[in-house]
Amino acid sequence: MKGIFNFIFNNAIFVIFIAAIYYIYRQYKGLRDRDRDIRLEFSKILNGYLDKKFTESLDIAKEIEKEYGNVDLIRQEIERLQYSIEKGVNGSINDKVEASNLLNKFKLNKEIDKEKYPNLKDLENIGTFNEEEMASVDNGLAITRKAYNALAFRYNEKANEFPIEYLTKFFKLVPQYAIFEQRKNSTYEENFEVFEEKEPEINSLSTLNLTEEETTPIEEPKPQEEITEVEIEHSDEVLKPTTTIVDNQANSDK
Repeated sequence: MKGIFNFIFNNAIFVIFIAAIYYIYRQYKGLRDRDRDIRLEFSKILNGYLDKKFTESLDIAKEIEKEYGNVDLIRQEIERLQYSIEKGVNGSINDKVEASNLLNKFKLNKEIDKEKYPNLKDLENIGTFNEEEMASVDNGLAITRKAYNALAFRYNEKANEFPIEYLTKFFKLVPQYAIFEQRKNSTYEENFEVFEEKEPEINSLSTLNLTEEETTPIEEPKPQEEITEVEIEHSDEVLKPTTTIVDNQANSDK
């Protein structure tokens, strides 16, 4: 044991270097495992689902372009939308998630008269996640999307730790994963757990930390019964002791 301590003391720099290498390796391994989990979760449903949505969106954009493409302002909006969609087609996970977020937030230029071009509403309603699909329990879309967001959030936290945050490119890992955002016009809400602080109840024993003796209820004094005054009649007549019993006792002794 003494020899080990002497070796560590004499080779402190070398030991620190080895410890640092091991620590970085552990961080890299943990981040790589999380990266693998994200890719696996994304490939289950989201990858194919988003590719299908992107294809449908491009078809709608092309139909609108044929109808209103001669208007410069509308053509510019359609090209902007197509650029957002094409960014996600055959792209990385981040490209697909970012393209999905752009589609869900897409809004036409306010200068465009939507009443004059009613079919343009189809462009704003493209989106990638709608209420019906998210509410369905058959496709598992809502669960998978939520699971991906949770994994990506944990990955991003780990990737921000020192010193791995400076080595992600060296290890060919994703620096940060994009998170699916809420659709702007959607009424869908994810069921994230929210912890709210509540004011303590005044009568809560756990909050007041009272002892058993202190928590014993104090009995209120019972109301005393009303004492009715009894009137005693006094008489001035003086009662004299009788001698009849004494005389009878004396005769019996004889």
